[in-house]
Order: sequence, then C-alpha cells, then structure tokens
Amino acid sequence: MRTRHVPPRARPWFRTTAWLALVLLLQQPAAALAQATDAGQRLKGGDQIVLIVPSRPDLDQSLTLDAGGRVSIPQVGEVALAGLTVAEAQEILRQRLRVFYPKVTAVEVDLQSASQMRLYVIGEVRSSGHYDFAVPPGAWDLLRAAGGPSEGADLSRARVVRVEDGQAVVIEVDLSGVLDGRGAPDVVLRNGDTLVVPSAAAGGVTVLAHAGVQVFGAVATPTVVPLSEPTELLQVLMLAGAPLTDSNLRKVYWVHRGPDGFRSNRVDVRRFLEQGDPLGNPAVYPGDTIEVATYRESWAARNLPLLLGMLATTATVVLAYDSLAND
Repeated sequence: MRTRHVPPRARPWFRTTAWLALVLLLQQPAAALAQATDAGQRLKGGDQIVLIVPSRPDLDQSLTLDAGGRVSIPQVGEVALAGLTVAEAQEILRQRLRVFYPKVTAVEVDLQSASQMRLYVIGEVRSSGHYDFAVPPGAWDLLRAAGGPSEGADLSRARVVRVEDGQAVVIEVDLSGVLDGRGAPDVVLRNGDTLVVPSAAAGGVTVLAHAGVQVFGAVATPTVVPLSEPTELLQVLMLAGAPLTDSNLRKVYWVHRGPDGFRSNRVDVRRFLEQGDPLGNPAVYPGDTIEVATYRESWAARNLPLLLGMLATTATVVLAYDSLAND
C-alpha cells in the first residue's frame, strides 16, 4: 500500500511569528496600504494642524505641513500627511507616537482655519515675535503690527525668509520708501513667512568675522551675521536665512572664545522650541561661530520598511504552505 506523504506542519512558534510580521507591516504608515474614500478635507502643504495627545500633554504642539506635505515631530521624525483626511492623519500619528510612547492610545488633530495666517518678525523692531492675520498682509503691515522699526533699523535692507519646496528663499524688501513717500514694496506675505529687519550698524559694507557671528551648515544663507552685542541664537539663525528643512536643530554647534580660549558647545535648539528651555537658545557673541548640523536618518529608519516587507513576504509563503499542508 502506498502511503501519501504529508508535509510536516509549520511549528506553532513560526506561525505566530509570521502573523506578528503581517500585523507590523499593516501598521506602517505607507500610502499604498489603501485608497481611502474622500471623507472630508484632505491635508496639503502649508496647512497648520494642532496635535493633541490626551495622555501626554507635553507632546501637544502646533505643526505646519511643509511643501512636501510632511511634518517633523521630535524623536518621531518626519511624517507624510499630504492627501490624508484629519481622521487618517490622527491614526498615522497615533501609530508613530506609540512606537516611542507605548502608553499613547489616542491623539487628536485639529486643522486650523485656512483664513488664519501666522507671520514672524525679528530684528530691529519694537516688538519681535509672531502675529496672526485673517488676510494676507503686506510687509509694511506686518512691520506696523510689530510696533514699527527701532531707531537702529536699516529698512532698505529688510528681507523676507520663506520656505518653498523644502528650501528657504530670501526676498529682499526695501521698506525705506514708505517713510519718504515712495510707497511700500509690492510683496504679499504668505503663511509662515519671517520678516527680518537688520541693524544699520553694518552700513551695508562687508563685515569681518570678529564683528559678527559666522553661521554655516544647514541654513539658507551661510554668512557672517553682523552683531555688536549678545544676541539669542535662534535670532542669529533667522538672520542667516533660517534653518533648512533637513537641519538637525538638536545638533547646533556653538564655538565661543572665553578667557581660557575657544570652547565648543552643542546646543539643542529643539529644547527651547518645545519646552521653552533657555539652554536651547543661549546668547551668542560677536566673534562666535555657529554650525547647524544636517539631519541624517538612521539605518533602522531607512531599512525598517524593507526588512518588514521581506519578513511579511516570507510569512505569507509560510502561512500558505502551512495551509496546504493541513488540507
């Protein structure tokens, strides 16, 4: 009598591992997982959202989608949200946050009104900071909202720093004509723009390194920022055209010459932006040097989707083989 050979069943632990691999794959926030039907407004570059984490209020923050539709969250990294509804964005962000904060079970995403614009002013103005507008303002309107220029302002060399396609763009704006009757420049500001009003101390001439701060690395305009007195680090970076999209603000290197010679410090600017920690925004001095590091994705972050894909493929084959073996 011929005996039919029955392939051995896959071991239970292997089947469990295979199912686990499939679950992990399904949790990856890839756009190819499914084509969701339109159920509300889709997010796009330039949208502003508020992330609320009920179980971790310290993670609550306002985020702006860059030109590519991504947001950058500390530790989590960049997350692509363009084309998603608010509900889909909530689920993606919840999954990402749970990898680092296992106790996070729910998040809320609030899409800000498209009519609300937030603009920034730094430099020689009466009151630097951010200002909100219901309609797009002109550069002079924004300057007036900041209390007007200070006595040391050089309005002829003002500039607007704007992010386009992930790159910082600097637009020269001559505001001096408003005071002598020549009119304001025809520049309409966009959401997220920064108006920089420089000091007249430099007089438009080339500034030597000892008279300012050398700034290079992941900034829009590597340059020597003219300074005559201690100035907060973040303001110096904005005067250099602002950090680029791929800048790593957790690794900003600051070289300062003290009584005992040069000393290098690593500054975590993110601590200031997220927690208001003044250690993340120290005062730098004329003659100092600043380097902004570029963000480099870790090996695990780059290769995890590929590894999970390979594991899922293997798991599918094993499960199919196991199913045939049990028939």
